[in-house]
Amino acid sequence: LAIFAFAQPAQAADYNDTCANISQFNGQGNVTINEAGSCTLNQAVTASGWIRITAGGTINAQALTSQNDEVNLTGSGAITLTGPVTTRLNTKLKGSSVTATTISSTWGIQVEATSGTLSLGDVTSNSNGTELGTNIMLTATGNIGVGNVKNNGTSTTAGIEIRANTGGGNVPFKVGGGGTNGSGTLSISSATGGGTDPYYMPGGIYVNSGPVGGITVSSMSNLVVTSPGSRSGILILDAQGGTLTLPTGVLSSDGTGSQGAGLVSLMAQTITTVNGTIISASQTTSGYQHGVNIAASTINLAGATGLKVKADGNGITGSSGSAYVTIVPKD
Repeated sequence: LAIFAFAQPAQAADYNDTCANISQFNGQGNVTINEAGSCTLNQAVTASGWIRITAGGTINAQALTSQNDEVNLTGSGAITLTGPVTTRLNTKLKGSSVTATTISSTWGIQVEATSGTLSLGDVTSNSNGTELGTNIMLTATGNIGVGNVKNNGTSTTAGIEIRANTGGGNVPFKVGGGGTNGSGTLSISSATGGGTDPYYMPGGIYVNSGPVGGITVSSMSNLVVTSPGSRSGILILDAQGGTLTLPTGVLSSDGTGSQGAGLVSLMAQTITTVNGTIISASQTTSGYQHGVNIAASTINLAGATGLKVKADGNGITGSSGSAYVTIVPKD
């Protein structure tokens, strides 16, 4: 009888210590840090497992990479990251304010400023395009300045949700305009991730800038919910008690080619358009619920062509009202 013995692989050495001693971590295993006060990491950190830091004050770090898990930072003070955040799973950052460069996660991303602002570079979730298709959520009591925000899968997609000035600041969020309260392009486009369900749309974009801040769209091309090989998604611009300002061009959740259209919902105290503004959730195929919802107290029109609102194309056979345009007064 032959007996074979195999050497066991070296075990990952999890790090459970202070921020000041991070140079002792060899990169294998998880990083768990609980600081009573502030935390400063004076070097980039790469871990095969998670990186989880809780601090009673500020968190200052360089590049953070979790090869197989998440990066999860919670601070009572501001979080400042001077290098990129890259994760295999989720990224969660929560501080009084958050400043970061690029954030890229295979799964989802959640960044929250509990009493201040967000200042972020490009944010990308669903980065390998084929996994869960989880969401990007950016929330701040103050302004949110962010680069391009993309949730672009190949076979999956999900949502982008931006909630700026939840504390009530009167600053418009500029989609495509950048700046301290604005973004680059917001996109959930995917190859087939939108699916072909007649009712359900798995992906969408929601933008809000507080009770009165309003929203300004610099270019319609900065909002992308259409997909080449699946139905389009949901686009919601919620200006609440402020003004939604739209440029010329098509604000579109149209179906691409033979694909189904999606949904566009606009809510504001006042909607201001220019000559050539078009809002459309149209399709050349049939069998998909699609439409446009508008709720406003005042809609300002301009130019020879004014405003066009379209939901062309048949809906679902036997389902009344499955292709629609609705314009109602705002409460």
